[in-house]
Formats: sequence, structure tokens, C-alpha cells
Amino acid sequence: MADDRVLLEGLEIESIIGTDPREREAPQPILADVTLWTDVARPGASDRIADALNYRALAEGLRSEAMAVSPLLLERLALHLGKWILERFPADRVMLTLRKPRALPYAQAAGVSITLSRRQEPATASTPAPVSPRAR
Repeated sequence: MADDRVLLEGLEIESIIGTDPREREAPQPILADVTLWTDVARPGASDRIADALNYRALAEGLRSEAMAVSPLLLERLALHLGKWILERFPADRVMLTLRKPRALPYAQAAGVSITLSRRQEPATASTPAPVSPRAR
């Protein structure tokens, strides 16, 4: 696996997301940071855009995909987008951080960060969720 990384930081995306009904009335802003582990030797040697990862396609695809789904949880959106990246871009691994600005009145943002690899089995919807204290 290449230890080279391609970065996309502070990408502004939107999604209808949240558990509160008011959150689901309109798309909410989300900031995304993406790190892709990929070999940059070929584009570095050739200096040809055709050999490089297409940043614009990654950014526009993430923006479009985030609007195409409406999960309740930021964790679900992160997992969905992480899988989407690995299916479409030449990366061995991806780290994705999503932040919801103003999610809490006393914090700049709330967020989640995940790392997915082509060789790992990611969690699925059938994985049981832990029981919250309120549900007991």
C-alpha cells in the first residue's frame, strides 16, 4: 500500500441530516476533510493530469452524493461517503472527517472521523447498535 496521500480539506457539502424534525426541514452545511492513501509516483513523474486523482470529480461527487441521501446520523453519512470514495477512486484507504457547524449551541462543530480500507470489512446496517441508557 502506498503511503502517499491526497488531501481535500474544508469541502463544503450539504445534506438533510439529524434526528430532530427541525433539522430535517432543509439541507444543513457539513464540512468534510478527506485523506486518500494512493500512489502519486505516476502523476508525480509524468506531470499529466490524466495520471492524477481528479480532485474536482471527488469534490463534486461528494457534494452530490451527500445530497442524494438523508441519514439521521453523521456516522451513517460518513460510512456511506467513505464507501462511495473507495468504489470510485484509486485509493487503498480513506479517512473522512465530517463536521456539523453549530450542531450544539456551545461548540463550533460536532463531528465524526472514520478510516476505511479496501481490505477491511466495514460495519453494516445489520450490526447491532448498543442500547442507549434511555432505551432501558
